[in-house]
Amino acid sequence: MLENPRAARVRTIRKLSQRTVRRETGRFLLEGPQAVREALTYRPDLVEDLFATPTALEKHGDIRTLIDDAQAENPDLEWEYADEAVIDAMSDTVTPQGFVAVAKQNPT
Repeated sequence: MLENPRAARVRTIRKLSQRTVRRETGRFLLEGPQAVREALTYRPDLVEDLFATPTALEKHGDIRTLIDDAQAENPDLEWEYADEAVIDAMSDTVTPQGFVAVAKQNPT
């Protein structure tokens, strides 16, 4: 479980809220259960990292199944539990809903 909101990994993900960083890295943030659910359902190949609080994953159990299915299609997909403070530090929203994912921008 990721518990340190000051960890380098957390800071790197937080920087994706900046347009210049998104443009440079070709990555962006997905926040909340619905955004994560849609990405895992329709474009699991673009999702690289996923973080969820245990409470959020319990509440949205269907997403756990989607993670398993997505990992079968995209073995590079990594997911990890994170506590509320870490999700808050990663998120750009005022009231995070327990899920943050990093995805590649869709190539045009």
